[in-house]
Amino acid sequence: MAEQKVEWTREGIAYVLQTDAHIYHVRKSREKGEIGMWAVYQDHNMLNHVAILDTLKEAKQVVENWFARDAQKLASEQAEAEQAEAIDTDQEQSEDPTGYMFPCLYCDGTGTVYSGGYTKPCPECDGFGFPIESDPVTKMVIEAVSEHDKAVEQLKTENARMKEQTEAQAETIRNLRREWANSTSYWMSEKTRLLKDQERDSAALVAAAKIIETLKVEVAELKANADKTSDVELEAVQAKLDAYKADKPDALDDNANDLIPEWMVKHLPDLYETEEVKGEDKIIWCKLFDPTGSRTWYVAEYRHSERLVFCYADGADFYGEWGYTSIEELEACKQGFSKSIKGLPIERDLYWSPTTFSEIKELK
Repeated sequence: MAEQKVEWTREGIAYVLQTDAHIYHVRKSREKGEIGMWAVYQDHNMLNHVAILDTLKEAKQVVENWFARDAQKLASEQAEAEQAEAIDTDQEQSEDPTGYMFPCLYCDGTGTVYSGGYTKPCPECDGFGFPIESDPVTKMVIEAVSEHDKAVEQLKTENARMKEQTEAQAETIRNLRREWANSTSYWMSEKTRLLKDQERDSAALVAAAKIIETLKVEVAELKANADKTSDVELEAVQAKLDAYKADKPDALDDNANDLIPEWMVKHLPDLYETEEVKGEDKIIWCKLFDPTGSRTWYVAEYRHSERLVFCYADGADFYGEWGYTSIEELEACKQGFSKSIKGLPIERDLYWSPTTFSEIKELK
């Protein structure tokens, strides 16, 4: 078979290469995310490409590789067909034209008879060396040979069947032996594994018991230290609360519009000072609120140099959350946060007593 040549043709914006098996189109892709790349399509299916390459050269090289593959496959199929045809021809030529596979008895299969030193074609086989069908003896021989061939074929079939049956039985026995050996090996290994697991678990239990005893001692020590620490912390907190109450003026002498007065500054924790304290356990030192609205600020920390508080802001128009609020911004809001009515400046609750945030949540 002559080698096929690679011949590209141009059809509009596409480069085309046709083989005996397929036809390939190479053109720039229009898919999103593939702009500027070269797509390869097969057999007029222009909806789904079979390859996507960066350059035209790479795309052509891929198609030419497929071209060579298709040509090689076609050559292989043709060679196989020619070989099968040659085998069929040899079989036809080797067959006896008379249809019989034994020689003529009259001329001993030579196709000629001798008489007086002369040769002539055998009348029983017409000179082919094989008996003709009209001879009675030939018919009898044909029938005998046919019966013999049938008997031989039956014996071969029976022998093959018995051989297969014997092999199947032998394979079954081998499989049973393998299963028995595997089962025995498995259960022995399983027994060994269970014994090892039991030993390991026993050792682990002993180790765990030791760890538990050690942890009990450590927990007892930590609890004792925690109790001492808690007592000290509670005393410190109580001292701060007592100092706060001592400096707090009477409500009639206090100014509600002074959101963080001077006397309160020294009592409020600095920013990040209570960072390690949980939100529910933080002490709320003062409460700021909008008299004509629903917004409220529960102050937990304050930095005087920045006039910034860390507080829990709550209100009907937004979800409550912890965050930082500027006191100057609250003081600058002279009309409150209500948009529907004329408001009042933000005020401080003059009757507020310091309490934990968890107690405020329970009251709400």
